[in-house]
Amino acid sequence: MHIDEFLDAVRKERKRAALSGGTSTSWPFLFKTFFVDSDEHADDLIFFVASNIGPAAARRKPEDILEVFRRGSTTRPLPPISGRTYNWEQSACLNLLMQQVTYELTSAICRRDPDTLKLRILEKRTIPVFPSPSKRSLEVKMSDEQITFPFLYFTIDNFDELFEGMVVTQGHDACVELVAECGSIRTTVFSGSVTHGQLMASFLSRKSGRKYQSKRTKQERKMEFLNMRGPSGIGHAEMAVSRKEGDIGAKDGAVSGFLRKLGINTSGVLNDRESKSFELNSFLTYVSLNWSTIMEALIEKPQRPALSATKKTAVERAASGASSGSGADASAAGVSTEAAPATAP
Repeated sequence: MHIDEFLDAVRKERKRAALSGGTSTSWPFLFKTFFVDSDEHADDLIFFVASNIGPAAARRKPEDILEVFRRGSTTRPLPPISGRTYNWEQSACLNLLMQQVTYELTSAICRRDPDTLKLRILEKRTIPVFPSPSKRSLEVKMSDEQITFPFLYFTIDNFDELFEGMVVTQGHDACVELVAECGSIRTTVFSGSVTHGQLMASFLSRKSGRKYQSKRTKQERKMEFLNMRGPSGIGHAEMAVSRKEGDIGAKDGAVSGFLRKLGINTSGVLNDRESKSFELNSFLTYVSLNWSTIMEALIEKPQRPALSATKKTAVERAASGASSGSGADASAAGVSTEAAPATAP
């Protein structure tokens, strides 16, 4: 079965279930045909999603919702592909999204034209990313892995290297786009933007909340991790934000702190300059989406990519093998420009 045929079968089964008001009985067959019996499409590892039906579901811990088996294992063979122990629709879709779909994540700095309201790409980076049904904090080293299914995380471990030089200034927006490609379908599954003012306000709010902690530890945290909700509340993205080194405001802050140690009141002098707009380094760390959101985009509502639709630069090709140039018009391709407010939980 070709992957486009599988997607068409998934589309038909979902429509059949919606019309009948129940669950299709064809999911075990599709799961077995495409992921168990086929050497062409199946990976060595096969994911099984536990059923949410029955008394066992109420007692199940979040970390027990997924089971992973290795194809051909003699010590732990695959379970029977039948019955209600597993959710076969979710199992089939999860394996599809984990194994057969490729993803590209684009972070861009854009400027909005005041007349047309279109976004103009000034700088961007596009990298390949990989889904995971678990996450760990990039804010804390050696943090524990947590199962997040039904949410899939696209995490960039070396974000500080890949997005170095992505600076948001006053009047510019930080934009994010996640693109999925499966068979003949290529679609945006997440897109959004946040203004420089929103990023700066959240960055300062987070800094202010850490003031007491900084006094106790005698250390100042330079990078803050800010959460952003996706358009219409669908999905999340996280950005690590820091003040650009060499920025006038950053220099004034250092001078102001030195003068205060000497007992000199800087109120109304340097502090006024510190409160003005300053440039921010922006590092995209992850995007998170419910698996069903990605499936809906693939089989129901494909959306043409915007940020990653233009030709690729040599820098981006060297970094990921897939990227595009600057100066392109993003709005023409339908990028979502709904503000995604940054928050600091």
